[in-house]
Amino acid sequence: MSFTCPFNSVVTGFQSEHSNSHEDRRWKLRCSRKNGMVTTHEYLTPYVNNWDSSMNYYVPNDYYIRGMHGYHDNSKEDRLYRFDLCKVNLGIRG
Repeated sequence: MSFTCPFNSVVTGFQSEHSNSHEDRRWKLRCSRKNGMVTTHEYLTPYVNNWDSSMNYYVPNDYYIRGMHGYHDNSKEDRLYRFDLCKVNLGIRG
């Protein structure tokens, strides 16, 4: 799984469904943006979970999620996740 929001947008919604027959999870991500919004300081996190464990990840202050990437291991029947993070510039001038 590898998904990054297009066109300077960020993730504003997650939905997932687990398949017992495939022992994997399908994700839907919703992306949104405002006029004039530009993403900056993009970076990919290290993996944020371990095999067969829960995932509790807190996005750093001033950052937004713009993508999600997963690596599946068939022998472990599990997936590791990373996030594509960014800062947002709204183009507001004072």
